[in-house]
Amino acid sequence: MKINNSKKITFEEYKKNYTKPQNTKLIKWGFFLLSAAIGVVIATCLSLVVLKVFEFNNIAGYISIAVAVLLFVFLYIIPIIKITKIRSFQTNVDEVTGAKAKKANKKLREDIADMMIDVVSKVNDISWYSREKVGQLAIARQTKNNELLKETLTDIYNTDVKKIANKMIVDNSIRTGLLTALSQSDKIDTAIVTLTNLNLIKNIVYLYGFRPSESKMVKIYESILVSALSAYGISATSEGIVTGVINVFSKEKSIPIISSAAGSAIQGLANATFTFIIGKQTKKYLMKEYHIQNILDSFEFENEEEDEEMMKEIKKGIVKSSKNKKD
Repeated sequence: MKINNSKKITFEEYKKNYTKPQNTKLIKWGFFLLSAAIGVVIATCLSLVVLKVFEFNNIAGYISIAVAVLLFVFLYIIPIIKITKIRSFQTNVDEVTGAKAKKANKKLREDIADMMIDVVSKVNDISWYSREKVGQLAIARQTKNNELLKETLTDIYNTDVKKIANKMIVDNSIRTGLLTALSQSDKIDTAIVTLTNLNLIKNIVYLYGFRPSESKMVKIYESILVSALSAYGISATSEGIVTGVINVFSKEKSIPIISSAAGSAIQGLANATFTFIIGKQTKKYLMKEYHIQNILDSFEFENEEEDEEMMKEIKKGIVKSSKNKKD
């Protein structure tokens, strides 16, 4: 769905289009369970590979345990923790929560701007954001110009970030396709697809400086699990088809090689497509929620701090009156 920011809408229209009832606890549990399920898939695949290595050599088996643990920690646990710690914009709001969400979103935009400024000033080998545009962000932060910050941030997302995100998606899709085409193992294919997709999401989220809401993360993690199970199924099915072709044409020397290569190419292309879809899905969710929070920022809400001060005055007045009556 394309969001038209130029058209002004009422808050009632905003709620109708972008707000829906959600079971927050259920979503949090779904987020946790799907994260854990991804971990179980990865751990199972790595364990099966380790057991296979032990069949050949014990020393190699023990080495493979250490490698598997390192892969699990650095390519699963750390990315999951990092993704979870990154904040998301608050867009599913009503009249009561709107003011608080608007304030939190403003703070997140400022933190994203600070992150981009910090990356450009301190890291030499990363060219994610153009120095000229980040310079505009620095001016916006120094002058506390919220409108300039939003305008510049939107420009960066539509140009620099979009370009780098697309490159990440293409590079990771190619990597997934090549590695799974070469692996010739359904367990290794599954691990490669799952780990690559998870780390692609982590890198895209870091690039944007925020993550999708938990309800959207649930959908993304569902896609990762589907891609993992599909990778396993494709590898097993492809292997069976190729084996059958080899048996039928066992008298011909060239055909088995061609059939095996074709099967590997099919696996690689299918798994690359999964990675591409998940990357595009993540990017779409991020930009949609970014545009929605920009719309939310245009609405005025009752000032909660003012309400608290007024309630304090009312309380003081009642206490004071009560004392005077007693006196």
